[in-house]
Amino acid sequence: MNKSANNPGDEYIDFIDVLAFIWKAKVWVLTGLLLGIACASLVIALKKPPVFISTVPVSLEFSSGLNSGEIVSKFSPLVTSHEIRSVFAEKGLLIDGQVPVKLVLLPSGNKLEVMTRDGEPSGARALFVAETFTKVAREMNRKIEDFRRLAKASAQEPAIETDAQVRFTRLAALQAKEESRFRLRLFELEAKLFKKFGSKPIVFSSDDANILGDSVLKLVGFLGDRLPDSERSEILSERDNIVASINSVQAKYEEPLRILKESMQTLSQDLIRTVNLDADKVTVIVPDELAFKGLVVTGSHERFESKRTLYLALGLLFGGMIGLIGYGLKEFFIANRDRVIAIF
Repeated sequence: MNKSANNPGDEYIDFIDVLAFIWKAKVWVLTGLLLGIACASLVIALKKPPVFISTVPVSLEFSSGLNSGEIVSKFSPLVTSHEIRSVFAEKGLLIDGQVPVKLVLLPSGNKLEVMTRDGEPSGARALFVAETFTKVAREMNRKIEDFRRLAKASAQEPAIETDAQVRFTRLAALQAKEESRFRLRLFELEAKLFKKFGSKPIVFSSDDANILGDSVLKLVGFLGDRLPDSERSEILSERDNIVASINSVQAKYEEPLRILKESMQTLSQDLIRTVNLDADKVTVIVPDELAFKGLVVTGSHERFESKRTLYLALGLLFGGMIGLIGYGLKEFFIANRDRVIAIF
């Protein structure tokens, strides 16, 4: 008959023995716990830092007849596009250089998950992110339509200009017209100096390869002592005023022309590689602002995601086990040292 069955107190005695063993191994267990915490902290440091995830309910455009995987795959070019990345970079919303969003499609409803480093009870940033995706996606789809229209145009047909191209051409013409009266004065000044030099006036190029008004400076240098000091000073002063006026006109038009020139790029380079005449539009998400505000009121729009507690708990568990096992092996070796040595 089993001895422990006859004497129920044996189980209690065994439990006391376990406690005594753990007490004797306390230094080993403590060392193991500290080692476990250290390892868990290292894993936490190497893992991605914790983030807050805001959930914005959204509806979809251009998604009829597509399954969830196809919709998400069409959303991916938008996430990696230059248009979205530039907005996120400007607003400081990138995390580790990436656009921190995820489109989740569920039978209960579609949602956009927006990740941030810090919590935001108002939800304004998450809603701004979702609205940004809506705005940029619609603009990209418009550009895709322009791309198709331009690509389908026959080579024999007149060239089709976009609105941006027309505005760029008109604005450049206005700049040239405004500059022309100053450039005419500069040419008249050059002609005056050429006449003194005894040569016919020649139009000097004023493109990027030359300094504006450089021909005047050269002619003043060529004339040398043939040009009185007072007249030289007057000519150089007039030249400086003309050049300053031209530069002022160019500065006024520089930024508008730059913006129009960038908008003339039909599509970003990343999207051009994938788009063709049969290309589908990108997925457009439309945030449900009313439903999102309901989540914000209840505070359920945001959750904190971190595995720090789990890693620490596992570190403590395995560290304590390793400490106990290590102490047990040490005691076993001491108790059976002669036999172990004899074996080896």
